[in-house]
Amino acid sequence: MTTAPAALRGLAANPSLPSDLLPALLARTRRAARHPGLPRPLMESVLREADGRTGIELARNPALPDDFRPRLATHPDPWVRAALVNFSEDLAPGVLDRLLTDPDPQVRTFLTRRKDLPPRAAGRLAADPAPEIRAASAAHPALDGAVRLRLLADPDAAVRDAACAAGPVPPALLPALLADPATRARGVAHLHPLPPGTAAELAADPDAAVRREAARHPGLPARLIEALGRDPDPGVRARILARKGTPGALRARIHAELTAGAEAAADVDAFLDDPDAALEGLDHALALKGIGGAELAWVRDDPLPHATSPYAFFRRAAAGAGDALPPGVVARLLDDADQGVRTAMAAALPSLAPGVVERLERRHRHSAKDRTRPADLHPLPVEVLRRLAGDAEPRMRELAPRDPGLPAGLAAALAADPEASVRRAVAGHPLLPVAALVPLLADGDEHVMEAAAAHPGLPVDVMRRLVRAGRDG
Repeated sequence: MTTAPAALRGLAANPSLPSDLLPALLARTRRAARHPGLPRPLMESVLREADGRTGIELARNPALPDDFRPRLATHPDPWVRAALVNFSEDLAPGVLDRLLTDPDPQVRTFLTRRKDLPPRAAGRLAADPAPEIRAASAAHPALDGAVRLRLLADPDAAVRDAACAAGPVPPALLPALLADPATRARGVAHLHPLPPGTAAELAADPDAAVRREAARHPGLPARLIEALGRDPDPGVRARILARKGTPGALRARIHAELTAGAEAAADVDAFLDDPDAALEGLDHALALKGIGGAELAWVRDDPLPHATSPYAFFRRAAAGAGDALPPGVVARLLDDADQGVRTAMAAALPSLAPGVVERLERRHRHSAKDRTRPADLHPLPVEVLRRLAGDAEPRMRELAPRDPGLPAGLAAALAADPEASVRRAVAGHPLLPVAALVPLLADGDEHVMEAAAAHPGLPVDVMRRLVRAGRDG
């Protein structure tokens, strides 16, 4: 019988894995190149291999010796060099200089995302021959003012657009930026005050991106708010919906229109019957999702009137005021019908009673967009966690292994739970008995297997058996 790839990956992360097993494990799974105990001779062998995928794993090794980084920086596979950029805690000056001139644009693009770049390096990327690199570097915090000005006048439209979005923009440059199709939309946000004639011109612009920026501008006249509230572009209408001062009737009509479109996009049968209409509805859904962040700062500044808003995104923004809200309002938002409101309220509070957290958890449903649970924000006490080990709901039982002193009997019971998510939650618990841990290596869920194989308490003889029986993962 061969060992499942998931178990091999788990072994590769196991801090208790004997070093003499690493050569055989490396022959069976590339993931072993990440192991912090990997000996230098094995690292050397990885560098000699033509297979760049193993080199990528080596670049992710947290114990990689400093003298290996210059060699990885010249590795023939660009994805190895990209992994070095993405996973190294720091890059020595010589390594950084080599990567700044890397022949692969993707490697240099990843460099622009490192916030620890010195001004010299950020400036070199802002002068890169490839326009996509200059555009990616435009928002880097290490750029000085002179470099930012140069990017605003870059010959490439995408670079000018990125530089305008990053700001700040000198007022003297605004006329040129508004006249430039590439920066016209971004330039609107920097236009203060907004002259009436310019406002009308922007609200009638054929480019929807320009109209969207005009729709969120605080100086927009009332008559143009009404006009843009009927704009054919859902994104424009969404910004009118979210802005301060929009008349209630207009706000309600826009919300109804966008909500109806979003619901149509979620209807599978409707999509099959009329794909074009469903795709249009998707634009409505995306417009609604885009409401938030800086656009709703005015709600957070004066949250109380919006805590009872019929619109969930306003209530979420109001919840961000936290315990500055009256206790009755806090309680109401913690019991809101919208999960996003409840989570926002819980996140904004410094503490929360265990009973309230448990109630929130019972109503909480998994979200692919936000995996944060109420118990992540406010950890439950041990006595509650132990009681939840026997709860009827699997999602509640998943919380029990958060008890650092989980009794062995409860841990073993959770390891035999019918729900894979519960077994996965307990598989890495340090107090899980070996007799309950070993069967998880043959679990039907690969995440459970991987977590069990990574357990530092796994007996060495079991590790040896898994490595001997392994196959490439």
